[in-house]
Amino acid sequence: MPLVAGIDSSTQSCAVELRDADSGALLGSGRAPHPVTHPPVSEQDPVAWWAALRIALAGACAAAGVRPAEIGALSVGAQCHGLVALDAAGAVIRPAKLWNDTTSARQAAALRPRVNWPDAIGLTPMAALTITKLAWLAEHEPENLTRIATVLLPHDWLTYRLTGERVTDRSDASGTGYYAAFEGRWRTDLLADGEVVAAGGGARSPAYRQVLADALDRPVITRDAPEATARGACAQAAAVLRGVDVPVVRDAWCPPTATAAGPRPGGGPAALERYLALATTVTT
Repeated sequence: MPLVAGIDSSTQSCAVELRDADSGALLGSGRAPHPVTHPPVSEQDPVAWWAALRIALAGACAAAGVRPAEIGALSVGAQCHGLVALDAAGAVIRPAKLWNDTTSARQAAALRPRVNWPDAIGLTPMAALTITKLAWLAEHEPENLTRIATVLLPHDWLTYRLTGERVTDRSDASGTGYYAAFEGRWRTDLLADGEVVAAGGGARSPAYRQVLADALDRPVITRDAPEATARGACAQAAAVLRGVDVPVVRDAWCPPTATAAGPRPGGGPAALERYLALATTVTT
């Protein structure tokens, strides 16, 4: 008797059903809770989803009297829109921002006037969409943004853990804010709007700025703030003293552009591959 498993990883819990692939008869089910979360800051550690999936699957198998190895195929359904950020090694960088995390509402409002979104992707940016969460990350956690090698949605991350493949589907992609479902193509150009500002000690190096500009195929600028960390701490203290949000002080104190590096011909993914190959050669 061929078995199939259906996984529903929602905001609240993970449910697994085992069914006969021929008749559709339910053979067993299991469920496990996810950590409780709610707006405005609604985040979960993806590792908790994996733990819940293992428990729910074990429960379903026990109820059906079968072993996991007997399952012929499985499919994953999960909450949409969230942001799971992975580094180059495939590790989760920070807790996932879920669809109902509303902290990116201000970023969503700032994005709306910049593009004719209904024509571009058929949607208008709202806090649920992944693109607004990326904008929030760029503003509040730029150090984490620079570490991102892959962006997945919750459904995609579970697929990644099960198969090792970093893939998505049309349904999930359409809720990111940078996929045009009616055209069947990614709109990564929507992610490139705005300037790239390099900060930190590395940003003082012209070579570092040039590598960034070539790899991103976009101009990279630095600000006239040699002690950016201390300056940022002052901005946070001033915000507390004045009773305002940190971005208000940050924008008021924004220093002028000091230097800019422009991308050279052949930039973008091709340049990134060349730099990665060079780095591998140097380190080995």
